[in-house]
Amino acid sequence: MSNFTKVLNFTLVALTAGGSLAQAQSLTIQGKVTDAAGQAVAGSAVVFRVQILAPDASGCVLFDESHTVDLSSSYGLFAVSLNDGTGTRQGPSTYTLEQALSNRAPYAVSATYCKAGSGTVNYTPAASDNRKVLIQFKDPATMSSYESIPEMDLNPVAFAMESRTVGGYPASSILRLADPTGTAPSFSPTQVTELQALLAGSSTSYMQSASGTTTGAHIPTVSGTPATPSAGSIWFDTSGSELRYFDGTTTKTIGTGTGSGTITNVIAGTGLLGGGSSGAVTLNLNTSGVSAGTYGSAGSMPVITVDSLGRVTSASTTA
Repeated sequence: MSNFTKVLNFTLVALTAGGSLAQAQSLTIQGKVTDAAGQAVAGSAVVFRVQILAPDASGCVLFDESHTVDLSSSYGLFAVSLNDGTGTRQGPSTYTLEQALSNRAPYAVSATYCKAGSGTVNYTPAASDNRKVLIQFKDPATMSSYESIPEMDLNPVAFAMESRTVGGYPASSILRLADPTGTAPSFSPTQVTELQALLAGSSTSYMQSASGTTTGAHIPTVSGTPATPSAGSIWFDTSGSELRYFDGTTTKTIGTGTGSGTITNVIAGTGLLGGGSSGAVTLNLNTSGVSAGTYGSAGSMPVITVDSLGRVTSASTTA
């Protein structure tokens, strides 16, 4: 039979946290321990070990920490603040205190730290899941092993239940950052308006992938030329009502094609006549060097000479 009572007058479970996202949270547990005769445990170095457990049948340890407390003048009263930097973490050390109390993500714990299961045991919390807490204590001066307090539910107080929501909305309905490492940024009214415009498809900051049904697709508008355009930049120049782009070296204007252009130069090659550098020009075959006439007859044969370009260079008649 145990010579010690379990924790009596288990008086307070309180969670405290700072305002910064990066600041650690702590959990304070207070109570009193006495021996079987009702006398307060008065050791000067009583060790308290506190475990936060999953509430399902696996009972996996999610957080485990021990603290040494001086009860020599406290009449058995103790106060342990988990995660305040004065305790010693026990295995497993996978999750922080804040993570161990969170219902946002599933847990994977080695079966070594679970009541049931093998290998890696998974626990997926429901949104309203609480946790179990197991407290053990030992006075090394008078006790050879830990004395365990039966598991208890680690329940939120009345107003802490409301902290699971924001204005009545659950966490799943709130726009939030995932695993932030610093102070979360805030939205300005202008940014909120732009976000709403993006959702509504009416933002003018970006070109839509589909053409607008009444206004067409929007591109940036600039009076003149952007200060530092990059290659491939395109915009509408409001000063000249022109569509322009930057090719990486110069700014160019996209023309509309009025049909009033002219030629640059048409040169008559070998065997051709005509050509010109503007306006309407014509090209004609040059003389071939053979006189017009008929070559060959009933009693003679024509002799035709053709050069490498297929031109007739001479013609004669032979008997």
